[in-house]
Amino acid sequence: MRRTKVMVSHIRQTYEKALNSSNWISSHIRTEMFNKLFNMTIYVGSTGRRSDPEFVEEVYKPYPDAPLDRLFPTWIRALSLCTPNAWTDQTNPLYDESEVNAEYFGDDNIAIVTTALLHDPYLYPYGPLALNYGGLGMLSSSGRQEALNATADSENLADLVGTMISYAAFDSLPAKYKRGTLAGLDMSAEQLFFINTCTKWCAQRSRPTEDYAPYRSRCIVPLMNMPEFSTAFRCAAGSPMNPRKKCAIW
Repeated sequence: MRRTKVMVSHIRQTYEKALNSSNWISSHIRTEMFNKLFNMTIYVGSTGRRSDPEFVEEVYKPYPDAPLDRLFPTWIRALSLCTPNAWTDQTNPLYDESEVNAEYFGDDNIAIVTTALLHDPYLYPYGPLALNYGGLGMLSSSGRQEALNATADSENLADLVGTMISYAAFDSLPAKYKRGTLAGLDMSAEQLFFINTCTKWCAQRSRPTEDYAPYRSRCIVPLMNMPEFSTAFRCAAGSPMNPRKKCAIW
């Protein structure tokens, strides 16, 4: 858990550096973005007293039961209780730890890395850091991008920016930490980073009603816009994964 929090903090610092060095963001917008990042609370795994049954029971005690025939009034009542709780106690958030996702909640400016993500293929506690930065690191970075760009395209933009920022954080590590590879596999640390960036998108197909791009595109599009990928895999200039025109955000 400690190593995961260190990685998430490192990615956060890299994000701040990217914002500070951007040559197209106005000073006013930059200040607003920094304020949002500085005040963002990030939870990794299980936090506070949320695993305490007595605490959970006390939190939900004021909430009404939901009758089968009158759901809407009950929902309104529950919503009116939920908002004050979120403001008065920001140390014990209640969320579904089994959900495999790194989420951002704009109303509270909170980013959450759930417990379900703290294992392979997202995180390898004793594996090379390249795998962790490419897996869990990329997802945690994506959550921050969604916080800074809450538009219809933010989900897809988050994949691109998240991969770029996570790689920049990995690349800034001291050599003794980032050069770890897998025994018996002839691949560099840089190649392992990009491979694990895409491993989590391995699926037979995407659901057509999702807000996200197809899984295959979520893998390929960010990488084809990164010179670091084409260098790591020696992609020829002008090839599909190394186009002459690339999209850069920061």
